[in-house]
Amino acid sequence: MQAAIWGIFFSFGYIYFNRKSVLLAATWTTADATLAFASLLTALKDDKQTGLYYTPLLVWTSFATTLAVYQALTNNDPVFKTKAPLN
Repeated sequence: MQAAIWGIFFSFGYIYFNRKSVLLAATWTTADATLAFASLLTALKDDKQTGLYYTPLLVWTSFATTLAVYQALTNNDPVFKTKAPLN
């Protein structure tokens, strides 16, 4: 899970800033939040103190997901050539 989280982290800049895809950015951010939640649950089973270290990551990615989904709903996506659903 950590490898996937880091992979998302390092590729997000390319997806969002280079490709300018709001749909891919929302997908990346949602996947990051999902992996953070899974990491938290997995770590809590083994060691509660270590598990709590994932809380800031989960809080941040959950917040970022709401912003990314909002952007995906209100902006056109040049990669997929889709119109904004809420405009």
